[in-house]
Amino acid sequence: MKMLLPVLALLLVSITFSATPSIAEDKVELFVDEGRTVCSLSDNTPAVVSLHVFLTGPDNATLVGFKATLPDCWQGATWLADVTPYVSIGTSQGEMSVAFGQCLTPPVHAVEIQVATSGTSLPCCEVKILQPISFPLQIVDCGFAEVNAAVGQSVMVNPNASCPCTIPLATESSTWGRVKALYR
Repeated sequence: MKMLLPVLALLLVSITFSATPSIAEDKVELFVDEGRTVCSLSDNTPAVVSLHVFLTGPDNATLVGFKATLPDCWQGATWLADVTPYVSIGTSQGEMSVAFGQCLTPPVHAVEIQVATSGTSLPCCEVKILQPISFPLQIVDCGFAEVNAAVGQSVMVNPNASCPCTIPLATESSTWGRVKALYR
């Protein structure tokens, strides 16, 4: 009986930690700039704009698959082209796979989506990564395993107070010693 209690406690701790979801996950995200700092744009005059698709997350990757169809609320917007230095199949407006040709460490700038606008978008029009129909939203890691990815940051066209666009603050775990060292 004395041995059974520690074994049960260890088993319970093991189950608790194995059921804890991972905080870091692979995401396919949209930004207005290549620096991943802008998530909104104003569509009040005709222009050609770019949306940038990034793969972010902890896993190195050789391929990403996604869809980023322009929504109906972005009235007067016309998809022009997908620009990528990598090998791609399909388009962002249908389903697109982008093969990097090597193992890359995120963040990876996968595609630039070029869009002609007429300046007539509705307010609070969200452009986001969508789940493809033919395959899951995923990456292929450097061991060639398929890893499901999550939809990340979206772009808000004509945001206002009811639909602000905010980019989460990047954080990284640290120690008290590392924080103190910043102020020496």
